[in-house]
Amino acid sequence: MLSEIDGPMLKHGLQEFDGAALLVPSRQSLKPDRRSLEERSKPQLIVVDLQGLPQPEKVLGDLQMLMPPGRVLVLSALGTIEDQELDRLGFRHVKRPIAVADVVATVRNAMGCSRGQ
Repeated sequence: MLSEIDGPMLKHGLQEFDGAALLVPSRQSLKPDRRSLEERSKPQLIVVDLQGLPQPEKVLGDLQMLMPPGRVLVLSALGTIEDQELDRLGFRHVKRPIAVADVVATVRNAMGCSRGQ
């Protein structure tokens, strides 16, 4: 990872800290809330709109490393990634143009929510 070139976050956010000591705050008020770090506080589903998104393949590849593809809803756009490829990768997807209400319904369905929730 130290030799990879991928942009400023990797370089300044991770690579430049190689070998640096991590300091843990001594005051409880400065420490992160443990509940925010728990598994359940992670997003249950992410919606990604491919229209106008630079490097959509890279974005989806990065997302695959963060969460299961079945928990990602992709709004596919003409001229980006083919539906067959999204199926092969395991992503949920809907075609653009799509109404916001239809996106919400798809998310509810994916999350197993009833209309009243």
